[in-house]
Amino acid sequence: MARLHTQVQIGVLRLQLEKMVSKRTKALVESETQYRLLSELTPIGIYRRDNMVIPTEDNKLLTIVVNAFKGRMTFASARFLEIVGITGLDIDALINWVRYTHPDDYADILRSIQMSAAGTPVSMEGRVIRPCDGKVTWLYKQTINDVTLASGHSSGTISVMSDITQLKVLQADRLVALENAEQESRKRAEDAEEHRRQQELFVDMVCHEIRNPLNGIVNNVDFLRSNVAERERLVTSLPPTTTRDALAAQTVDDNSLLKSVDICVTHQVRKSTIFVLLKKKKCTLNCRGGSPTTSSTCPS
Repeated sequence: MARLHTQVQIGVLRLQLEKMVSKRTKALVESETQYRLLSELTPIGIYRRDNMVIPTEDNKLLTIVVNAFKGRMTFASARFLEIVGITGLDIDALINWVRYTHPDDYADILRSIQMSAAGTPVSMEGRVIRPCDGKVTWLYKQTINDVTLASGHSSGTISVMSDITQLKVLQADRLVALENAEQESRKRAEDAEEHRRQQELFVDMVCHEIRNPLNGIVNNVDFLRSNVAERERLVTSLPPTTTRDALAAQTVDDNSLLKSVDICVTHQVRKSTIFVLLKKKKCTLNCRGGSPTTSSTCPS
């Protein structure tokens, strides 16, 4: 009788346990279904691996990268496969997709593997060469450790990644545009400086051509004035005669004419100097776009 009662209790417990297992299993299936649905809808790629084994330091770099992940890939979203260019049936490529890393990024991949093994979350940018079409794709990847086991070790890693190729292309185009704009700006500044220099040379040449004849006139006026002064001295030494009076009157007229020429030349020199200075200041403003600088005077 006691044995029958015990068997009945065991049967009841078994039924209760089966119901609990069924309930938990259903909850896990629903949770996994929701997780897979969310992973398929998200625009980023998601994958999970079991524990990984870090190779020894004496291995070659390529071997280290290719064989770094020894754990089993337990999940890979469709977006992840699309980003790295792997078909769902290409099991070998899926397991060892890290071997498609761009050669210039091997060292960064190795460093990220070692950091993940040490339990450190990893964020990095890198490139892969897609096996389906050979195109280079830029990735931004973040990796964290999965659930920690009782032993203190992680059960695996979960990684998410996004395709940032278009962003990298835009950044490269922007750098090229900035470099071109800088070169164009430098060229325009050099052209403006050359234009200003040529204008100043032209103004200096005009100044020289204007001042040279005027200087000749001034020098001749000074020479004539000295001759008239000498003649006036000789006239005053002559005895009073009609000829002397005529010479004296002519000397007065000559002095008046020389004074008039001197006034005209002095006025013309002043006007040409002002013209050249204003022209140089305007040239400086137009070419440099700033305040006028002190200009040199015209060469005599």
